[in-house]
Amino acid sequence: MAEVLGIVTGALQLLGTVLKVVKVYKTIQGICNAAQEQQDLLSEMDILWLLLDELHTLIAANPSSPALQHLNTPLSRFEVVMKDCTAKLQPRDTPISEFCSQLKWPLWTKEEAREYLEKFKQFETLITPLVLLDVQNTTTHILQSVELIRQRQQHQHSFLLDTVESDHVAFFEPHQTEATV
Repeated sequence: MAEVLGIVTGALQLLGTVLKVVKVYKTIQGICNAAQEQQDLLSEMDILWLLLDELHTLIAANPSSPALQHLNTPLSRFEVVMKDCTAKLQPRDTPISEFCSQLKWPLWTKEEAREYLEKFKQFETLITPLVLLDVQNTTTHILQSVELIRQRQQHQHSFLLDTVESDHVAFFEPHQTEATV
């Protein structure tokens, strides 16, 4: 029985050691990949900044859209989160601070970046229905405008037909002159 207990204890210690080695390996791998992973996230952040600028332009161009106007406050909060995230991902000024940043990446910063990504997803969940609502409102407005144009064209077409017919009839009717009367 003691042998079995010794074997089990030895196996658990070996498993604990293997898990520690795997954790150290993943940490070292994270340190080695830190600069590239941070750069990849910064590249994605650049795209988000462009999209954010486009949203601001869209909101400014459509002051009568209530759905878009509701985005101003969330956009302001989102900008603060993006600035904070971008600042934490920026390359450092000196080689020592860059090395420290790479050391921190797998231990703390990478998890914090995941938290930022979750905040970005929350913002996406908020903004998508509002933008879709604005698209629906715009589409409805366009359809109403097209229907109004169709009605006006139909009215003008009828008017022109009536005018042509009355002119046609008047042209072909015999003209009465004073001599024939």
